[in-house]
Amino acid sequence: MKNILNNIILFALFVSATLVVSCSEDQTATYSGANYVYFSVEPSEGEEFISSNFTFLFEEDDVTEKDFKIPLSITGQLSSQDRNFEIKIVDSLTTAIEGKHFTINPDKQVIKANQTKGSAVISLNRTADLKDTGYTVGVELITNDTLNGGIISSIHVLNFSDFLEEPDWWYKGCFFNSPQIGPFTVTKALLWFKYNNITDGSDPWLPYFIFYDDFSDCTVYDGDSIKAIVAAFKIWLSQLPDAPIIDENGDEVLNTFN
Repeated sequence: MKNILNNIILFALFVSATLVVSCSEDQTATYSGANYVYFSVEPSEGEEFISSNFTFLFEEDDVTEKDFKIPLSITGQLSSQDRNFEIKIVDSLTTAIEGKHFTINPDKQVIKANQTKGSAVISLNRTADLKDTGYTVGVELITNDTLNGGIISSIHVLNFSDFLEEPDWWYKGCFFNSPQIGPFTVTKALLWFKYNNITDGSDPWLPYFIFYDDFSDCTVYDGDSIKAIVAAFKIWLSQLPDAPIIDENGDEVLNTFN
């Protein structure tokens, strides 16, 4: 038992002696020892892997390919030279076809000199079948000659398409304060994004909600602000040059609000 205790103490002293914390401008910690690369974002609660979504729908019609960048970080000492990291495709998490729907260029997988952050790059192709089929590509950070993979947050799944599905946040709320923009249609959603200057499909309501931990999945909105925003959006719709706007169901968008 005494030997075990001595070994534990020696190990603790070794770790303490080798751990050197450096505070950079972005407050990223570095330490001497192994250099690990990992995806910066952690999985959402209840999810096994980190995931992200992309649609070409918000791109100009002449855009045929897109470099999707997944943020990542490294631990360890800074390097005065660029360092390449390596990613491999996880077949069980991938439905897209490499070479057709996407490519992974090893030369684009790099952490610049004296940096602790970078991006894994997946080059997506805007193929015709993305108009009606969504695909996934799963990638994993693995160990190479300069950086080690396999630490936490080493797998990322990208979902991509060229259409728009109803977002999880579209009609989510609590009680009578849920956003009063009515049922989802692609036409209405694109107009709603345009009105709010949203170019990536993110939630325009985010500045107006409060999340309460004691209510599961409960989002309470500022009702007065919501009413004012929806009223202004409806006025904007009515003043568009091609008003009235008809959605894909044949309904006038202005008549689909609650």
